[in-house]
Amino acid sequence: MIIQKLKEWRDDLAFKAGKPAYYILTNKNLEDALKLNPENPGELEKLSGWGPKKVEKYGAEVLNIINQEPGNSNQESDKNNFELNSKQEQEESNRAILSVAQYVNFINVALQQYGEIKVTGEINDLGGTDRGLAFFDLKDKDDHESTMQCVVYRNNFNYLSHLLKDGLEVVVYGLPSIYSKNGNFKFAVTRIEPVGEGSYKKALEILKQKLIQKGYFSEERKRPLPAVIKKIGLITSGSGAAIQDFKRNLSDFGFEVFLKNVYVEGDQAESSIIEAINFFNKQSDQVDILAVIRGGGSWESLKAYNSEKVVEAIVASKIPVITGVGHESDETFAGLSSDYDCSTPSIVATFLSRTREDLLRECQNNSENLIDATQDYLETQNSLILNQLRILSSGAERVFNQFNQKSQAFLNLMSEKIFQVDGILQSLNIFKQKLSFRVENNLKIQEDFLVNSKNKIDILNPQNILEKGYSIIYSQSGKILDSVKKTKIGDKIKVQLKDGEISVGVDKIDSSE
Repeated sequence: MIIQKLKEWRDDLAFKAGKPAYYILTNKNLEDALKLNPENPGELEKLSGWGPKKVEKYGAEVLNIINQEPGNSNQESDKNNFELNSKQEQEESNRAILSVAQYVNFINVALQQYGEIKVTGEINDLGGTDRGLAFFDLKDKDDHESTMQCVVYRNNFNYLSHLLKDGLEVVVYGLPSIYSKNGNFKFAVTRIEPVGEGSYKKALEILKQKLIQKGYFSEERKRPLPAVIKKIGLITSGSGAAIQDFKRNLSDFGFEVFLKNVYVEGDQAESSIIEAINFFNKQSDQVDILAVIRGGGSWESLKAYNSEKVVEAIVASKIPVITGVGHESDETFAGLSSDYDCSTPSIVATFLSRTREDLLRECQNNSENLIDATQDYLETQNSLILNQLRILSSGAERVFNQFNQKSQAFLNLMSEKIFQVDGILQSLNIFKQKLSFRVENNLKIQEDFLVNSKNKIDILNPQNILEKGYSIIYSQSGKILDSVKKTKIGDKIKVQLKDGEISVGVDKIDSSE
């Protein structure tokens, strides 16, 4: 069965943590979850005894067991037979022989199957507060013989210490249990509320002084609101009058409103409001501001907004918080700790609208001021430019006059130089003519010299001698032979004639010496 799987999983967690099983989840918690058959862990918060912390720690695993258990198609049958099976288990438990620890655990499970319980009475014999926790007897105000022992553990003591006073009539919220070491009955208190408006207001005054000392109401601590507010995270009841007043007074300036529906009064209001603040802070870049609002009501209906835990959530918020809770005469700790407090939800909407309207008006004024400033600047610059143009024009005229004077002097100088250059050119022309005559005469002389030289060379040219029948003899090494002494018999010699060469061998040498 699925319920058995859930219990085994729960018991295993309890064993590993060294805690009673009901400290993790009671049987009723598991049974309610199975009956609900949620589609996501968040739906478990609808059930009594399933707070946000339990959902966060155990919700996904419980959902996984419910949805993945083989044979889950028969889940409807399991639900229909659930009460019968529970009775059978009860009967089997009654017949079983239990150890003391098993029996104490059995009683604790039975005691806590309905989750958190509220009990009213008077605080008596308060002790242990010097150790950061508290023990006291809660006595029935009508039947003083009826009492129960209560304990406030350290994790809750800081939030409840201002409400712990002998003789104070209160409503305590918590879980009953039997202490396994000595069998004593204890009621573990998680919340305390004074009974009666007078007692409640006295407790509030004590809590207020505590929060003041922590600096939660200090103006220096509070965050400035964004200059531009467009996206609003709205925390209120989706069906209350407050949201209608808010919407009716919020002008159409393009605001984006994201509603987180919460309980605004009752036992679940405190955790619901804190969860909503944390929800928006996990996506803080999606909204510019949080608006925590609710309509007017009795002092009892506003209790959640005087909660220390709600104040802590507002102070810890990364997103600026604006509040509008109750009527104009109502003062809440949520409002005192918020970054901007309005007296009603309508005034919150009006404030946001006016802020946007003021911003638009400021933009319009800035735009007009910018246009005027631009016009003034342009006129000033235009005057400066005109003045500079006049100065420039006067200076330019002087420059042009000086330029004309320099130009005229330059032209006069150039005319004088041109005249001088013309004289030089005429002299050069005469010199050119003389030079040309001399060059031509020298060229004629050189030409005649070259002709005579050529004739002489031609006379001495060996080729011309060869034409006359002479020849030139070269040695074997290619040198001209001008003596018989430069050759010997057997040498090969070459004879050059006018029309070719002859190679011959030397076989006889006759010397004239």
